[in-house]
Amino acid sequence: MKTEQQLSKKRTVTQGQLEALYALACELYHSECYHKAADLFRLLCFYKPDHIKGWLGLGGSHQRIQNHEAALSAFIMASLYDPQNPEPRLYAAHSLIDLKNLPLALTSAQTAVQLCRYRHNQDRIRVSAELLCAGLKNAIAQRYE
Repeated sequence: MKTEQQLSKKRTVTQGQLEALYALACELYHSECYHKAADLFRLLCFYKPDHIKGWLGLGGSHQRIQNHEAALSAFIMASLYDPQNPEPRLYAAHSLIDLKNLPLALTSAQTAVQLCRYRHNQDRIRVSAELLCAGLKNAIAQRYE
C-alpha cells in the first residue's frame, strides 16, 4: 500500500510537464483547435496560476470561440499577476468591442498605451493600442453625433 507522501509526489507536475502542456496548447491554438487549446490553457492556469502566458492563451482561445466574457476573465487574471503588462489590457479591449462596450474598450486600450511606457520592446503592442484608441474614439464620436 502506498503512503500519502508517495501519492502526493505522483500528483506533482514538473516544470518540464508544464512546458510541454503549454507547447501543446499553443500548437492546438495555432491549428485552430480553440476549444481543446482552451482546455489545456485552463489546466496550465490551474497548475501554475502566476504564468500569465497561460492566462493570455486561455483568453485568446475564448476570444476565438466568441466567449468574450470568459476571455475577459482570463485577461483580468493575467493583469492581476502582471499589473504592468499592457498585453492583457489590449486583448481585453477587443473582447469589450465585441461585447459592444466601446467606452470601456477605449479605457482598456488607453491603459495598454500607458503601460507600454514601463516596458521595453513593447512597440508592437503600443502601436496596436494607439491605433485601436484612435478607431474607438472615432466610433464613439460618431455614435453620439
